Amino acid sequence: MALAVLGSCGAGSAEAAVFYSPDGLFVAEFPGPPTFTMTKAKTAKGTPFEERRWSTETTDGIWSVAAFLYATPRGTNYDAAVSGAVAAARGRLLSDQPIRQAGSDGREIVVKDGAGILRERIVSVRGNLYVIAFHGKDAAAAAALAVDEFLISFEAAG
Repeated sequence: MALAVLGSCGAGSAEAAVFYSPDGLFVAEFPGPPTFTMTKAKTAKGTPFEERRWSTETTDGIWSVAAFLYATPRGTNYDAAVSGAVAAARGRLLSDQPIRQAGSDGREIVVKDGAGILRERIVSVRGNLYVIAFHGKDAAAAAALAVDEFLISFEAAG
């Protein structure tokens, strides 16, 4: 896993680092070295995909970037993506705003769940879906400048 510290980065601590995903998918600032997990599954319509997730946990919360790589590139129905995220969190949608990131339109949502506040950016780039997320204990943690900097630091590579 490639990890490089480039001076003082914005994710809120001296350990903040620019992370280049080893598969060349993206670049993002994490507040510590992320760990990797991968799962393979199929969409409701049977399209195979891989979920590649990099995440790290700090005392503030969990920071992650997930890439959903589809066997066949597809368009994104952001309403369905938001509904799926809220259902997966078993939470209540507090905010849903359009965004532009990594050269693509997307959405930023805030969800209240049983463990705190989930703040996610959902962006489709070249047929793949990316979810940049922070999950913290409360609204103050999710609204912190370090979270803003992490969320906006994401750039799709290539």
